[in-house]
Amino acid sequence: MNPLIALALEQTPNLILALKAAFAKRHPDLPEPTSEEIIAAYNSAFVSTVAKDDAFLAAHPDGGGL
Repeated sequence: MNPLIALALEQTPNLILALKAAFAKRHPDLPEPTSEEIIAAYNSAFVSTVAKDDAFLAAHPDGGGL
């Protein structure tokens, strides 16, 4: 397995706990998000970012100066 993926998988529980703590600090009046909600938020952000990247690359086949 790719070492970065292995590390990401190993650290996922810690990241979820850190996000729950950060969310509680920023939004003390809201219920704590579940692990599933946090994972869904990351999935949504990832899909959105990939879609934006794909759209940019389609509009700039030369890489847009990247």
